[in-house]
Amino acid sequence: MIMILQAKNKNEDITELQSKLFEKFQIFEEELAKKNTLYFGGESISMLDYMIWPWFEWLHLFDFTE
Repeated sequence: MIMILQAKNKNEDITELQSKLFEKFQIFEEELAKKNTLYFGGESISMLDYMIWPWFEWLHLFDFTE
């Protein structure tokens, strides 16, 4: 994520970096799809869910629209 911010500050193209980040997020999506739940803890929220969530709050800094 920091690499994306650094590239943005230098007005560099961040498309490739965004793609790589989305590839990493795909791991989370696949795990949730396997469990068929909204939370990593199953039917209720767990500590893991609380620990991961703040990272998603940063995404608005990267102008992600997907």
